[in-house]
Amino acid sequence: MKIALVNPWVNAAENQAAAAIAVVAKRLGHEVVVCSNTQGLLEHNPDFVLSMSIFVPKLTHIPTYGLIHEPRDIYFQTPLNLRNFVTYDGFFTLADTLRVFTEDLMYATRRDEDIGAFYCASNMALDWDTEPDFNDVHLAYFGINWDRRHEELFRTLSKNSWMEVYGPPRGWEFLSSSTYKGMTPFDGISNLQPTTWQGRASA
Repeated sequence: MKIALVNPWVNAAENQAAAAIAVVAKRLGHEVVVCSNTQGLLEHNPDFVLSMSIFVPKLTHIPTYGLIHEPRDIYFQTPLNLRNFVTYDGFFTLADTLRVFTEDLMYATRRDEDIGAFYCASNMALDWDTEPDFNDVHLAYFGINWDRRHEELFRTLSKNSWMEVYGPPRGWEFLSSSTYKGMTPFDGISNLQPTTWQGRASA
């Protein structure tokens, strides 16, 4: 089966998720192609499409499903975002709260669709050589922090030696070098391999 992920972003969480999904899909015997626009979808002609952003509506004959993972406020920023929502043939949500949110939007548009679950990453992307060691546990967060919604939370967590944050520098200037550890590749695997990032010096 060929699955297309349509993603308009560069070096964002969606890129990380797309890379991880591609690894897992390959292990399950499927092919994933990542496209940034409709032309790419038509060229690859996949069996179905997963739209990774509400900013990208369904514009082809190919069955297209929305991955509902963005903050709920985004759906009400412009009428276009709600219009894009109703173009999808179905939905997959990241959390139970987003599932309820999607059900409410479907009710408002007089639709009744099955809603699946969307998982950004899976340990199927890795080959585990040994079991994790929980004797020295750290909390690691990977993200670009594009909207600064939880800056106060990260400031509070950063007071603990076990907190580590990874991502582009522009989103984490307010953290000390003891908490902010630099970037990892957007390859879908590196953030699941502690040996490649744990304790890295800040970039």
